[in-house]
Amino acid sequence: MFELIHTSQSSLDATRKYIFTDTRQNKTVEIAYIDKNDGKDIICVPSQSGCDMGCRFCHVTGAGIKTANLDSLDLLCTTDLAMQEMPMHQDRTLLVSIMGCGEPMSNVDHLLRYIRGMQQRFWQQRPIRFALATIMPSGCEHDFLDVGHYVSRFDIDLKIHFSMHFTGEKIRDVWMPWAGGIRPSLDLLRWYRSSTGRAIEIHYTPIQGVNDQPCHVEALISMARDIPVKLLTFNPVPHEKYTPSLHMDAMKATMDNAGMTVEIYTPPGRDIGASCGQFDLQYYPVRRTQ
Repeated sequence: MFELIHTSQSSLDATRKYIFTDTRQNKTVEIAYIDKNDGKDIICVPSQSGCDMGCRFCHVTGAGIKTANLDSLDLLCTTDLAMQEMPMHQDRTLLVSIMGCGEPMSNVDHLLRYIRGMQQRFWQQRPIRFALATIMPSGCEHDFLDVGHYVSRFDIDLKIHFSMHFTGEKIRDVWMPWAGGIRPSLDLLRWYRSSTGRAIEIHYTPIQGVNDQPCHVEALISMARDIPVKLLTFNPVPHEKYTPSLHMDAMKATMDNAGMTVEIYTPPGRDIGASCGQFDLQYYPVRRTQ
C-alpha cells in the first residue's frame, strides 16, 4: 500500500511534486505535476524506484539507492492518488510523461500495461497523450520494437524522447556507460516514427566545455538533421565541477540555420528536485551491502 509522505510546491513555477512510499516493497514513487499554461496538464511519472544506468549527470548515480522496477499497479495506484491532490483542468489534454526516475527500457512490459490502463481510463473523459524518455540502453532493440508494435496495435499517442546528450561514442560511454550506440539508436528512433506515425525528439544537455563546442553541433546536425532537438539546461550534480553551457543560444542559432527544429528548454521544478535528473534521495531505500 502506497502512502503519500511528502508534497512540495515550487516557488519558481507551478510545479508540484508528490512522493509515495510502500515500505513493504521498499519502493519510492515521485510524481510531479507540471502546469506550463499551454493547454496541458502534465504528469511526470517514474519507471523505476532508483536507477542503475550510472549516468554521470543524474543525481541518483553514486547515491547508493536501491533499484526496483515499478509494476503497472504501482504506477496506476500512485497516479490515482497524486491526481486527487493535483489542481487538474478537465478541459485540457492530459500528458503522461514517463521521464521520472529510472530507465523505461528496463521495465517495458509494466510500462506498456500502465500506459494502456491510463488510455482506457481517460480516453472518453479528455484527450490523453504520452511521452517516454530513454537513453536507449545497450541491448534494448527487441524491447523498443515491442513498444512500437504495441503503440500501433492500440493506437497510443506516445512520443519518444531519445536522451542522446553526446555526439561521440567514447565520451558518451564515459558519461552514460549503459547507453547503446548513437547511430543504431537514431535508426530505431526513425523506425518508430515511420512505423507508428508518432513523434520523436532528441534531448541534448549542453555542459560547458564538454559537449557544447561547434564540432559537437556540426556532428549533431550531420547525424540528426531530420529529428527535432530539445536543448536542456544542465542541472549541476553535487560534488562535480561541471556547469551549464554558456553557448546554448549560439548552438540553437547554428541548428536553426541548418533547417533543424530546435528549442531551448529549462526543466521546471528545479528548486524542489522535480527537474531532470533531480530526486529527493532521502526518501529512497538505500542499497544494502554485505
